[in-house]
Amino acid sequence: MMKRGIMLVGMFWAGALFATGPEILPVEGAPEVGPAIQAFEAKDRYASPGDQIRVCTYNIQDFWEGVDDSRRTWEHARRQARVAGRIIDEINADLLILQEFESAEMVRILNDTLERPFAAGYVTSFGSGLGRMNKLNLAVLSRFPLRDVTELDFTPVNGPGRPTRGLMRFELDLNEEITLLVYNLHLKANWGDQQRNISQRHNALTLLREDWAAWVTAQEEGTEWEILIGGDFNIDPEHASFAGDPSVRPLNDLVDLWAGRPLAERITIPTRYGVPDLVFPAVAFDRFYVSEGLTEGPWVVGQPYVLSKGVNIEDVRVVAGEDETTASDHYPVFLDLYYSRN
Repeated sequence: MMKRGIMLVGMFWAGALFATGPEILPVEGAPEVGPAIQAFEAKDRYASPGDQIRVCTYNIQDFWEGVDDSRRTWEHARRQARVAGRIIDEINADLLILQEFESAEMVRILNDTLERPFAAGYVTSFGSGLGRMNKLNLAVLSRFPLRDVTELDFTPVNGPGRPTRGLMRFELDLNEEITLLVYNLHLKANWGDQQRNISQRHNALTLLREDWAAWVTAQEEGTEWEILIGGDFNIDPEHASFAGDPSVRPLNDLVDLWAGRPLAERITIPTRYGVPDLVFPAVAFDRFYVSEGLTEGPWVVGQPYVLSKGVNIEDVRVVAGEDETTASDHYPVFLDLYYSRN
């Protein structure tokens, strides 16, 4: 127990880049830290964690209405929400962390499609003053009251290794004794220059560690807590294509819950066909890292599982929401936390 104290374009680059370890490009400055936007709250729906919590991470590809894109209309968005909603209903998570959301409205649209809507939803607003059309924000839906739902916007960070987007952080009281600190993230994809991509991922996680350290310092003496980090990492450390990639080294002291699992059990980005130049191998980009205490108790994390639904593997050109089966290019991943009284 802790206490205070994509597309895969360009994925197959030359192994020489990692032979001696790429130089991590520098950054300066700090994220802008502030409250995330509360998209909705229904206090009468709140529940207590009890002895078991199901957590899910899901990148719902390009979940926005796309005003200037004929393939991303409101009709597409609502159809995509229905398809993703059926998948989410099947998982029946208590805490759902999400990537690639545009706005609070999209969070509400998704929640309204669910057979069992969540009690509260929050979303970030990264780079809100930059006027970019489609912002890849992070969101969370919860059946439990969350505390201090915060966004860390990387917009003010400068330098050649400046990471994209930002982070979402929040707290959940597992019981009267233990706080779960959760980070939701979406790291840089593999488009373009790989040294820069690696640097951006590494620097995002370094900034996460700095924020985490500050959070720990601010806790009252004796506070007991555990940490869970989930989302789209855009890297699979066990895949040969990423051999030697140092992106996730800032998390080396945490437990990677996919480590050692056969690839067939952990594919979150399946191979998609239809365009030969866009056929890439299956990988596990959607991941959970946890503190070691969650493998020891009293709260114990179970192994993660993938629900392999909602991706059109036959035609990579299909945009999510264009039919009644395609929700994303990612599969969702879920796990359970258990309270052991022993």
